[in-house]
Amino acid sequence: MLLTRLQSFEWDCGQRIVSIDYDWVDPAGTRMSKQPISDVIGELYDAVGDDAAWPVVWASLANRLSASSATLYVENARGPELDFLSLNGWTEPAVSLYAAYYNKVDPFAAYGRDAAGTGAVLGPEICGVDDYRESEIWRDLGRYHVGAFHFLIGHTDLSNNLSAKMAFHRLEDARPFSAGDQRTLMAVLPHLQRALKLRAQIAIARTEGCLTLAALEAIPFGIIVCDANSRVILVNNAARSLVTSAGLILGGAAAGLHARNRRASVRLAALIAQAAADGAGGSLRLDTSDGSVAVMVSRLPASLRPYLHTSYVLVLLKRLTQTPRLDPALARGLYALTQAETEVAVLLVQGFAPDAIAAQRGTSLFTVRAQIRHLLSKTEAESLRDLVQRLTMLAS
Repeated sequence: MLLTRLQSFEWDCGQRIVSIDYDWVDPAGTRMSKQPISDVIGELYDAVGDDAAWPVVWASLANRLSASSATLYVENARGPELDFLSLNGWTEPAVSLYAAYYNKVDPFAAYGRDAAGTGAVLGPEICGVDDYRESEIWRDLGRYHVGAFHFLIGHTDLSNNLSAKMAFHRLEDARPFSAGDQRTLMAVLPHLQRALKLRAQIAIARTEGCLTLAALEAIPFGIIVCDANSRVILVNNAARSLVTSAGLILGGAAAGLHARNRRASVRLAALIAQAAADGAGGSLRLDTSDGSVAVMVSRLPASLRPYLHTSYVLVLLKRLTQTPRLDPALARGLYALTQAETEVAVLLVQGFAPDAIAAQRGTSLFTVRAQIRHLLSKTEAESLRDLVQRLTMLAS
């Protein structure tokens, strides 16, 4: 017995969609309630950051379409590899056989490879029922391993030569997919496209974030990232070796980063709170028995904000030397400087005034001042003096 109820709902794009929810009775007599299509769409967005959730989401959509099995994969037009997100209803032998040979003789896969844009197509529009029944893929694979006889095929373009391909299957003795099933899939496809685009963007950001944060370990001066209350979030190896000689303590969640000297500790806490609030920050010098250590506190650089909380604060630690030399690559990477801006920054650290920099580089004073304004903006320094202090902290 099949019971239906009509339900409508609003999606966030303002489009009104009418969905039909079914209560299905399985062979054992157990009533199974199908999810509303709105719930399935919500699950798509929930799965954006968790690849392990895609088989579950795809099973929900397959159930919604009364499919016995379903596949979803992302294809790169520039390479042969397929990124399978779900193979619901497929056994391991079936997957191996399909990957080794049968994908090459699959008429539906051939259609998917050539399809562009976003669309949903019923199986007979690609391969007639009689032709499919006589095909190699049905006789040798589909009949015995998957049971896929009736097809609903979907596709949508993503970006950077990527596209998503999907197929829903029903058994031979089941009713074929209908135009209503086709419309249901078409309603889902724009949301699937957005979800998969977000997934790709998150994957890139995670990769870049891991590389960026790992690169901090290679920087030869101390870096500490903390929140407005001085609680330490991240410490690189150079900072760990400097904190003791600098008279600093990496306290726990309650104490946070502080100095052994009470006055210096109060000053450091104030600079951190100020940097977190408005980005101003500042610097102080800690004199110890084995030398002096400069401490600069600033808002987190723009290059690190996509990977850490934007309200976090960057604390740089560096032993003071007589002849600082700025590493151009480090400055360029940390603050996204141009080549010309980097060259000006190097000369500023060496003590050159703007007019001397203009003469050294063979350019106008107006150009140098414009480049300094760009440096002030990118480093978020309050003044030329603050800029030089920040750049000097990057010097070796």
